[in-house]
Amino acid sequence: MVEVPFAHRMMLNSYAKANLLRSYGSIRVFLLLSESRFADAFSETIEDLEDVKSEYSEISDEEGFVLWNLNLIRKVKSYTLEGKFWVLQKENQIYLITGEPSLYVDRCISYLIEEMYPRVLIGYLTSAEIHELLRGLKETSKENLYTIRYVTKRLYERKENPETNVKYKSETFETAFEKARKDDVWVDSIRVVSKKLDFKIDRSSLLQFYKGAFEDYLPLLQKWSEKCLVKHKMFDKRSRQDDPERGVSPLIIQFDFNLFDDIKTRKDLIEKIEDYSFCSYSIVHDGNPYTYLTVLDGFDNSSFSVRTFNSDSLLIVPQIRATKASLMRFSQYIVEHFCDGQVRDFLQ
Repeated sequence: MVEVPFAHRMMLNSYAKANLLRSYGSIRVFLLLSESRFADAFSETIEDLEDVKSEYSEISDEEGFVLWNLNLIRKVKSYTLEGKFWVLQKENQIYLITGEPSLYVDRCISYLIEEMYPRVLIGYLTSAEIHELLRGLKETSKENLYTIRYVTKRLYERKENPETNVKYKSETFETAFEKARKDDVWVDSIRVVSKKLDFKIDRSSLLQFYKGAFEDYLPLLQKWSEKCLVKHKMFDKRSRQDDPERGVSPLIIQFDFNLFDDIKTRKDLIEKIEDYSFCSYSIVHDGNPYTYLTVLDGFDNSSFSVRTFNSDSLLIVPQIRATKASLMRFSQYIVEHFCDGQVRDFLQ
């Protein structure tokens, strides 16, 4: 693990300390992935946004880590939002760091991240990966980690049970994940506390901490980055045009439940894909014993087939054109909004 330069850590520690002193202060860190310099992707995106004004400066470039300070103003209807954030980048991994309030984060930073696609991608996690990260943190910090709040989700649109459930209870994080497994649900976000730490982590690329210094959370962030970089690489060169022989390079999403034994769940899958933004689809087969669709991504004209595989998996087969960004966005959508699962290379 490469250590973040001392000067970078001290500046971010100082920024975090000042913001945590405010009433209800917290620091949010978004983990992003890009093959471009963040400043370049940011500038190209801002050029197309009429409701946004910005300025940024490169603070330092040391040992391969680049630190930027950015100011962004957005006019939303009748009011204007203005705030600042920092960006720390090392090669493909990016930490976007801000202490601004929720309204600014939702209307400006989340909006910016969405508009930066496909130049910048979200480093999403699965429930199992969050569990593994917390286990590693417990081992390295030598501290007991407790949860005071966590959110669970269950299979999409099960009317007999609520889709999400919020738990407020002080117990070990291991207990929370064990209860989730027994109830056939998964942990979507979890707030964890110890003597030194107090933070929330969720599956959609956000770490939010409420006490401590920025560098206290760097070990967790860097382990998170390592997991996401492995996924980022796995989605590369999957299209058939990337293979001289036009061979296929399928991906599979493995779930923990035999969910596709139920024909209703297969229909739920089609309904969820229908809600997927900037895409169109056609049904090749819908019935027993499987569901088979083709999907066209309107962002960049990527296409791939989606097929239920056995009772616990979803097979994704890229066609002639299928970009890394498109495959990663679709996989994240399925894992986050349909059912939590692990994405793997089908041929390995």
